[in-house]
Amino acid sequence: MQEKTSFRAVNLLFFSVVCLQVSNVFFMWMPQYVRLILNETFFVFLPAYVYLRLTRQPVAERVRWQWPGWKLAILSLLTGLGLYPLSAASAGVFLTLLGYTNFAGPQDAIPTTLLMSVLAVIAYAVMAPLCEEFLFRGVIQPVYEQRGPKWAVLFVGFLFIAFHLSLLQGLSIILLALALGLVNYRTRSLPASVLTHVGANSLAALVITQGVFKTGIQNWIVSIPAILGGLVIAAAALAGLIWQTRRPVEEQLTLTETAFATQPARPAWLTQGWPLLAAGGLYLAMAGAEFYFARSPQLTAQPLQVGSSPWQTTQAWEYEIRNAADTVVGDADCQLVPDSAVIEITCRSTVEAYEVKTNNNSTFSSSGGERIDQLSWHAADGSPVFGKTALNLMEGTYTSTVSWTMSTRGFDLRRIVEGEEEQIFDLPFSETPLAKDFDLLVAPDYTWPWQLAGVELAQGTSGNVARFNAYTWRNDTQDSGPLVENRLVTVSGPEEVTTPAGKFTAWKVMLGSDQTAWFEANDSHSLVKFNNGIETWSLK
Repeated sequence: MQEKTSFRAVNLLFFSVVCLQVSNVFFMWMPQYVRLILNETFFVFLPAYVYLRLTRQPVAERVRWQWPGWKLAILSLLTGLGLYPLSAASAGVFLTLLGYTNFAGPQDAIPTTLLMSVLAVIAYAVMAPLCEEFLFRGVIQPVYEQRGPKWAVLFVGFLFIAFHLSLLQGLSIILLALALGLVNYRTRSLPASVLTHVGANSLAALVITQGVFKTGIQNWIVSIPAILGGLVIAAAALAGLIWQTRRPVEEQLTLTETAFATQPARPAWLTQGWPLLAAGGLYLAMAGAEFYFARSPQLTAQPLQVGSSPWQTTQAWEYEIRNAADTVVGDADCQLVPDSAVIEITCRSTVEAYEVKTNNNSTFSSSGGERIDQLSWHAADGSPVFGKTALNLMEGTYTSTVSWTMSTRGFDLRRIVEGEEEQIFDLPFSETPLAKDFDLLVAPDYTWPWQLAGVELAQGTSGNVARFNAYTWRNDTQDSGPLVENRLVTVSGPEEVTTPAGKFTAWKVMLGSDQTAWFEANDSHSLVKFNNGIETWSLK
């Protein structure tokens, strides 16, 4: 009995499960939620179950599979439901704090069919709570309770976080991980912690399947009222649960549990803990890889593939321009003229002078004036041919024109500022990211959304482009001139977008982390909204 419940035995079990989790990379070809269901069954539940059977331990008694009663069951469920909004919101906060520019999952992570949505609900709200709680709170936590309940809740909570092999996800579920351990310890009931897990994961399942099950949960789940209300519900539910289980712990232990808790002399810490050190190494490797590649996702992405333009006839759009403070500061109109080979767009925008400071102390300003951007590109693949930007700022006291073309070896640019000598720039591809990957599509600032409109508008579409600014400040050389940078384009959605022209269902296309375009999710593919990193254009 002593060996069956030793720390080394459950630590080895945990290490084995972590190794199996890492091996999931070899099964990415499977549909996302089929893979998750199989993973929970064969890589989480089965190892724990086999361990109990091989060591001849009575499964139900060992994992404390006993109904806690309806009061404790409801309180357990409410605890999970209440904690989820904070977990979801904190994931977004940590995404920003960690500097992740992209944290996209598999292409089918957002279900688009009824079958995949049902499988997603089963994976999140049924299989994950049952299998993960069986392993962590059923098999591992009772062993660690020999060293005290506080230690068990904290340490097994840490193991639960490490099991997910993600820095971002781990940070966002800290409170939930601790709550699961506390609920299980106080109730001495595995179904109780399963219900807490179900409460949190069921809301996550509704968020994931919002494209099929129109619950509207995405519109409020991470709002301040939802977060604060959820915390109040979770705190009240936990307080009630603790009150309901306030009798001495000794009275809650069954003779079977007491027998399993028997552990005489402790072996050396290294003998017990080496599986945890090995598992910790795997976690650090996976979390480190996530941190590195999520901050530089373009390192592993392939060049973005852009198909033919969706527009076959002349198009015209008008936009309202708002600054970072969401104040209307100007307007714009764009004319797009296609032919069989080349498409050309001309956008004229007028913005008044302003200076605003946002909540994060970032300052945005404009000297006011008119801007005309032109771009022509090949209709078949989006590759640019010619570009031009003309500025008339500060009531005509500053005017400039930058024009450029692409040759077989690089960029040829001319910049003319009234009252100054003409500047000529010759930027060879060898001095840009195209030197390493000539297949990169060049995407100029301001006009890239129309140029890239031929991209596949589907969840998970992504790829690298060479973001091009004809004239800007260059930190590397500490001067001004043309700049080409490697940037990742990602597609997500569809989502609801509101503009002066009305509400639209639109696909979201991000260029890097600071520019975003929204295309109407129908045959028109109209650009209904565009944030260029400074101002937001909204269709009128």
